[in-house]
Amino acid sequence: MRFPASNVQHLVLDDRVLAAVETGKFHIYGISSIDEGIEILTGQPAGQPDEACLFPEGTVNGRVQARLFDFAQRRRAFARAMADDEGEKSP
Repeated sequence: MRFPASNVQHLVLDDRVLAAVETGKFHIYGISSIDEGIEILTGQPAGQPDEACLFPEGTVNGRVQARLFDFAQRRRAFARAMADDEGEKSP
């Protein structure tokens, strides 16, 4: 279970949940950022951007950023191909 760290003080748990936590069958994490949650869920570093707003390779955010760059590149190539096709059809 993940929830904002600021809510930890207000957490009220059923005795069964507390017992599950104590035996390691259930885990509760108070997190301060989505990156903390990403790291807990994936076991991988989320990654922090550098001065150029690029995330390190091998991090979750770096892989997401690389995938988005790939989508953008494919979209640009598609747009160029469509423009070239339109140019060929013009008299």
